[in-house]
Amino acid sequence: MLLFPFPKAMLVAAVADFEGTMLFVSHDRHVLGALSNRVLELTPEGVCPYGGGYSEYVARTGQEAPGLHPGGRGGGLCGLSLKP
Repeated sequence: MLLFPFPKAMLVAAVADFEGTMLFVSHDRHVLGALSNRVLELTPEGVCPYGGGYSEYVARTGQEAPGLHPGGRGGGLCGLSLKP
């Protein structure tokens, strides 16, 4: 689904009251902060779940955006692997 033709405020308002599970990927920090209540960081070592929204993720990792960690690797503080 392509969402960018809609104003950001309209998008946030439309999905903010949704009570189901939603997976979204965004580079927009406002959208991430307004809609997220859990962050999953995908790293070469595996998946790092962070309880709380985007602001809690930033506070815990010190990173403003995933993928911008020194050395080009994820900045996750854990190493949960998706491998069997």
